Amino acid sequence: MTRTQLIIAAAAAALLSGSIAHAAPDSELIQVKVSYSDLDLSTAQGVQILYTRIQSASANACDYLSGDASLSSRAQYKDCRRDFVSKMVRQINIPTLAQVASVSTDGPTSH
Repeated sequence: MTRTQLIIAAAAAALLSGSIAHAAPDSELIQVKVSYSDLDLSTAQGVQILYTRIQSASANACDYLSGDASLSSRAQYKDCRRDFVSKMVRQINIPTLAQVASVSTDGPTSH
């Protein structure tokens, strides 16, 4: 594979997965990828599966906040997950995904 083909392949792979970096309080950067190249995003089912994957990724990205049972830590955990999901949905930029996120009844903060 030539260098140009490799760059094009890398760019195509990036388009088929969302990735977001999230900074933990101790300045450690947490990067989480959500793959969706296997999904048909023209269907409601495909978009719903992607949204579920984003919610799961938010739990992983914000896990550093889940160990403390205090009310403020639980609120920070919920805020972290909500912000993560919101940023990922904006980054992926698919209108039907944004619609699913806006009408989700359980929200990105459920366990």
